[in-house]
Amino acid sequence: MNFFYQSRVESFSSFLSNDNTYPAHLHRQVEIMYVLSGELEISVEQQVYYLHKDDISVTFPDKIHSLNTPESSQVLLLVFDVDFLQDFRPAFTECIPVNPILNLNNLTEHGKNALNWLITLSKNMPATADMPNIEDLPNHPVISDTTKIVDEQKDISPNLLYTKSYLTILLTDIFSYLDLEKRGGTPSRNICEDILIYLDQHFQEDISLESTAKDLGISKFYLSQIFSNKLHTSFPSYVTARRLDFAEKLLATTDRSVTDIAFDAGFTSPRTFFRSFQAAYNTTPHQYRKSHNKFMS
Repeated sequence: MNFFYQSRVESFSSFLSNDNTYPAHLHRQVEIMYVLSGELEISVEQQVYYLHKDDISVTFPDKIHSLNTPESSQVLLLVFDVDFLQDFRPAFTECIPVNPILNLNNLTEHGKNALNWLITLSKNMPATADMPNIEDLPNHPVISDTTKIVDEQKDISPNLLYTKSYLTILLTDIFSYLDLEKRGGTPSRNICEDILIYLDQHFQEDISLESTAKDLGISKFYLSQIFSNKLHTSFPSYVTARRLDFAEKLLATTDRSVTDIAFDAGFTSPRTFFRSFQAAYNTTPHQYRKSHNKFMS
């Protein structure tokens, strides 16, 4: 699948990621990315930007974007709802940046210190193979300064209040630098975004190209052309991939039966689910659960 709507339930998440490559997607949250080392490309609404160490990107809600690491990269990702910090909601919902890229040097000392703390707070998030603990990263001036601060104040426990405070300081610096332009009239999404959001809300149901086109008020031929020409996949392939993504998360985090997961994800039969999962993940659902679910023996 080349394109999908990413559904998140957390109001805020922060993590460190190696060699980040992610297909075109969008979500309702704001996404701030800070490059710790290496280089990567980010495409936002088909505009490509090349990021290097200490560059920062800010992706506004419901903006189609993708990431690609040609060789290697290490980044901090901050993802949060527009309602997480109410003071910034108007800017995120009523404006768009002319250029969503800035650099660490564009921040004040307050902003740099806030970023230091946000990096440190991320070490308390669960680490996976591609989300290492901060100690595993190479020496970096921001990380080094932060580690020193933590060593001197070990009695301070990071919590949501700290997160909101540091993020507020960081965003104040970011918006002082970014050149924003007002959206014309009521903010609206393009047809691709409308399609992806609709499918994110209905992929578990018995949907078809015809029923989706009818609900969206367009012809099935136009909908099919959008998938072929703009999303570079077919309607059935997209829906199957979205269902598999949903099922994969349930396999890794719950003890529900594979059959229940198959039906809950929208598959019409366990056999279809097994065949599709095997083709996409090169393993069976049971084998995948055995190697990825930490909560089942």
